Amino acid sequence: MRTHHEALARTSLLLNQEWFAGEADERAIAGALLASTVRMVGDAESLSCRAGQTALITAFMLTARLGIGIELVAPNVRLIDHSAPLREGRLVDALLELGSDLIPGLRVRTTVGQVDETFAFGSAPGSQQAVRVAASDVGAELERGSKSTPCHGHLPFGGLAAGAAVAAVALEAAVARIEAATGMIARKPRPSPGPPVRIRLSELFPELADGLQLDLGSVDVISGGAITHAMLFCLLRIPGVHARLRIIEEQKAEISNVNRYSLLRASDDGVDKIEQLKSVETDGVTVKGVRSLFTKNNRGTLLPLAERVLVGVDDVRARWWVQEEQPDWLAIGATGNNLARLTTHVAAGPCAACTHPEALAPGVIPTISFVSFWAGFLQACALVSGSRAPTNVFIYPFALSGPQAIASFAPRTNPDCPLDCSASAGQEAA
Repeated sequence: MRTHHEALARTSLLLNQEWFAGEADERAIAGALLASTVRMVGDAESLSCRAGQTALITAFMLTARLGIGIELVAPNVRLIDHSAPLREGRLVDALLELGSDLIPGLRVRTTVGQVDETFAFGSAPGSQQAVRVAASDVGAELERGSKSTPCHGHLPFGGLAAGAAVAAVALEAAVARIEAATGMIARKPRPSPGPPVRIRLSELFPELADGLQLDLGSVDVISGGAITHAMLFCLLRIPGVHARLRIIEEQKAEISNVNRYSLLRASDDGVDKIEQLKSVETDGVTVKGVRSLFTKNNRGTLLPLAERVLVGVDDVRARWWVQEEQPDWLAIGATGNNLARLTTHVAAGPCAACTHPEALAPGVIPTISFVSFWAGFLQACALVSGSRAPTNVFIYPFALSGPQAIASFAPRTNPDCPLDCSASAGQEAA
């Protein structure tokens, strides 16, 4: 039987490295996460709009993948977007069913009990100590206090951001239990995930507010991992979007993937990743799986690439190999232990190797739900924004209350580019 230790192995590894310098008992970390509980409260008005409903769904999904239990106090309204990983037609029913098929031993309840933190979505009742969650079309806010702001919005972007922010705060609420279980004190000082949190996605992608590109045509996706799962989770919730995705992936899903794969369930353990992803397609977003890896030696069998290519692989060299095929537009989602990153690349601009110049050493990579989610979410935003301007965006989900938590820069050419691209050659000449 699979255990919560196996399901949370990557999460426990990351927290051990980030908070305890690698010296804590990771089984104790996993156990403390499972012993933690947060309350999520929502009102009918806020949960009946896409922004608010998406906020609660995303918060639930990402927090549950941390192993943290959830007390759900919300009206059982109809789902606006009946898409994966949800299966039931009503909100509470769908979340309860999903929670039963994620981290083994996860506690999800609708009865009131002791909790470590409370999140009140929209105008739901909440104490002075509750974290208030508000979401709009392209914005999200988290504040602590009794003053409420209804969620409103037809688009999901603000809700997606709000949900990701909630998960990071929920993890912070579990720190005391983790410290008690490990007998160690988490690193101090450390960044704060909030509240307060204020996210304006229109500052990163102005087109999200001005008009979306909904007919995406053919899109190639290199990797069926966590970043691709997050991207597809987001894409499925954008009204009117149409896309034909070709996902290139060779591996099977494992229980250790459940901690961060937004569309994966524990019962998918052992299933081909591309088959699992194909099972979530809709009439608007279709998935064609190719059972392969994009490598230096076999990439010729996968050509030609589509005009738009998304890359979510950990292997930095694979990003270079895709770039060498010179797609019209390339969007790379990447993560480090505590950051998510998006870079986009177009012809004659700084290439993937300019911005990702160092290959990673092989080994088990620490990961956590909300960091991987941000990388895929940024890819989805870039894709439907329609912008082809080169982009270099950093998100620090563990530090969302800080002034530098979200940063965007123009990509720079690298005179030491491993691919010696035309942009870097021009810089050398200059």
